[in-house]
Amino acid sequence: MNLEHIDLLNSAVLVIDVQNDYFHEEGAMGRMHLHASEGANDIFTAQKVVPRLESFVTGARQLGRPIIFVRSEYSRWTDSRVFKTRHLATGVDFTQQVRPGTWGAEFYRIAPRPEDCIVTKYRHSAFIDTNLDLILRSIGISTIVLTGIATNICVESTARDGFMKDYYVVLIDDCCAAWSVKEHESALFNVRTAFGVVARSEELLRSWRVAKEVQ
Repeated sequence: MNLEHIDLLNSAVLVIDVQNDYFHEEGAMGRMHLHASEGANDIFTAQKVVPRLESFVTGARQLGRPIIFVRSEYSRWTDSRVFKTRHLATGVDFTQQVRPGTWGAEFYRIAPRPEDCIVTKYRHSAFIDTNLDLILRSIGISTIVLTGIATNICVESTARDGFMKDYYVVLIDDCCAAWSVKEHESALFNVRTAFGVVARSEELLRSWRVAKEVQ
């Protein structure tokens, strides 16, 4: 499947977890240096996608695409016993990230505008126990365009659930980041082969322009 097979004109951009704790060097992930032993320059790899993401969001707005900022928040009210076991694999206490009302939970560099929508999630997928599906269907969206972090965790989880809910899925390769190249590429492979389309930001902007011209 490629961009020709999806509904370009009824699409919305999801900006997933672009928050201080995940992108800023003083945020939770920056301080922990997750996977540093594997040679992954995690925070700086993530930061490199932000200028492209800023440009992409600007272009999408100019073309009339809805922008939905998806943010994570973890608190004692939603941190179940099972959810808190995530730290066992890495030794990292993920529950101390993006706590409600903290600087770490605030958006990093790219801030929503008044006309944008904000969805708060409490698990990896933006569809699990949120109002995202209701919002998308209410405004007539059939295609979700995914950006943000981490490609293989929250972005891929959202792609899988979006596909299962019968949305066309487009993952923007150069506007997503993971904690290593291996993890990023593995997520691209999964999406490309089973859940949707992987595209570059300029490729999709160009396709949107063409679709509007022939509308």
